[in-house]
Amino acid sequence: MTDPTQHPAAGNGDPAAPADAAATRLDFDAPAPDAATEPVGPIESETDAAAGRALADAMRVSFRILQAAMVLVVVLYLASGYYTVGNNEAVVVLRFGKIVHDETTPDGSGALPNLTWPFPIGQTITVPINDRDVTLARDFWYQVDEASGQGRPQALNPLNDGSLLTGDANVVHGRFTVTYRVSDPPAFVRAVGLLNEGDRLPGDNPDNRVVTLPTQRMAKADELVRNIARQAIIKAVASTEATPFTRGQLPSDTLAADIDLRLAELGCGLSVSKVSLTQPTVPLSVEDAYSAVNQAEARRATAINAAQQERSRVLAEAAGAAAEGLRRLLNDYDLARTAQDTARIDELETLIQQTFDTLTLPEAYGGTAIGGEASTVVNQAISYRTQVAEQVKAEAQTFRTLLAQYEANPELFRARLGWQAAQEILSSETVQTFWTRGDAPLYIETNRDPQVVRRLEERRLRESEAQAEADAQNANR
Repeated sequence: MTDPTQHPAAGNGDPAAPADAAATRLDFDAPAPDAATEPVGPIESETDAAAGRALADAMRVSFRILQAAMVLVVVLYLASGYYTVGNNEAVVVLRFGKIVHDETTPDGSGALPNLTWPFPIGQTITVPINDRDVTLARDFWYQVDEASGQGRPQALNPLNDGSLLTGDANVVHGRFTVTYRVSDPPAFVRAVGLLNEGDRLPGDNPDNRVVTLPTQRMAKADELVRNIARQAIIKAVASTEATPFTRGQLPSDTLAADIDLRLAELGCGLSVSKVSLTQPTVPLSVEDAYSAVNQAEARRATAINAAQQERSRVLAEAAGAAAEGLRRLLNDYDLARTAQDTARIDELETLIQQTFDTLTLPEAYGGTAIGGEASTVVNQAISYRTQVAEQVKAEAQTFRTLLAQYEANPELFRARLGWQAAQEILSSETVQTFWTRGDAPLYIETNRDPQVVRRLEERRLRESEAQAEADAQNANR
């Protein structure tokens, strides 16, 4: 570039110099020349065109990616309203904070897919509807040592020891388990609700206890059921005596219905199905006395049971299956005699006579056949009666025959009868006969011959064995 102050024409006073200087001087204040009119070399034009095309392609691709991303975001937002309902679950659907409906999967059918509006338009709350157990372990229990887990037999302190008062004014302790479930999910969400992770748990020391597990989200429902159960348990035990309570005899169905009714009145959507008395006991200071009473009652029950078994055995041996009916018949007869009811006495005597004649009870007393020893005795009596009657008939016939012989010839009858009597006496096995001379002295020994005694004893034993076999055969029949 040439400085105009040093141009040769300017120094020699040439009149043309100013024009040339004006032509060659650069005007820095003038605007830049237009690119369209400025001459461009061939290499510079191709490079700029390629750069422009690359920039346009990049912008076009970026715009399409942005469009796809926006569509994906919209799809993901709409898909966030997708939810499933598993077994033992209910999902309460909200729209703008208002409960719309709830979904429940039938048992055993697996997860049920659904779709609703995403947040903040829509919202879903999953509520477990399976059975849950609430344990009342310390509410009505005495204070225990944390190290040993055992209590001490001392006077109860109402500030530390829980207890219950029974209907017979006794103090007892008990641990209970209440089984409940969410029966109305929308009502449960409105009235109780679930806790979120990090929320404080209700109950003791809430500042130090927060929700960390999914199962703890039902803590508000657990605490509500526990509080209602306390009231119902106090009422139920107050109408129960101490002895049945310590044996675990508590009207659990009535107690569960009472708790369920109280929850229904609150409209909290919860229902109770079962209440169990898991561990009843008495205060430790009187536990030994209660144990002694229970042992005595156990011995008493054992003795009564043994007596009843013996009674049943004796009655069965006495009259078989008809023993109870026969006892009632004879007892009614004794009562009629005590009341001196003549008509009733006659009626019962007739029934008793018919009973022992037929060995069958009247229909009013069961109509059962009499067995056992009573039937044996009655059958023996009937046999003996028949035998005696036949024997008397035979003796009467013999007497009539002998009477005719006597009337025909008394002297001959007496001689013949005497000889027959002497012959029967002397031919008996128990009589020993000795023939002596008429002039010889006669000595009678009162001691029996051992051989005769042995023969008599053997015959008696054989007759006893035969009678025993006959009795056994009759009993088998």
